[in-house]
Amino acid sequence: MQVAAGVVYLETSVAQQADRVKQGRNRPLLSNNVDIVQKLEDLMRQRDALYREIADFVVSTDHRKVLTVAQEILRELDRAKIPSLLPPLA
Repeated sequence: MQVAAGVVYLETSVAQQADRVKQGRNRPLLSNNVDIVQKLEDLMRQRDALYREIADFVVSTDHRKVLTVAQEILRELDRAKIPSLLPPLA
């Protein structure tokens, strides 16, 4: 059985990423007393173009609730005619 899938780039600003990782998650690339913001900016410069290239669409997550982001993803999947394996959100 084949399953079609979409690729979603969950875009988050460096400032938002820095705020999130300060909450104590284990992030090996951000250890060893590195400047977290600088490291995240470097990583974003290296990865952003690739993420955009492979994504079917981009959804911004900055200062948004999880449910709001999920609803936008489902709308975009529907608009692009990409089947979702999740039931519709109310």
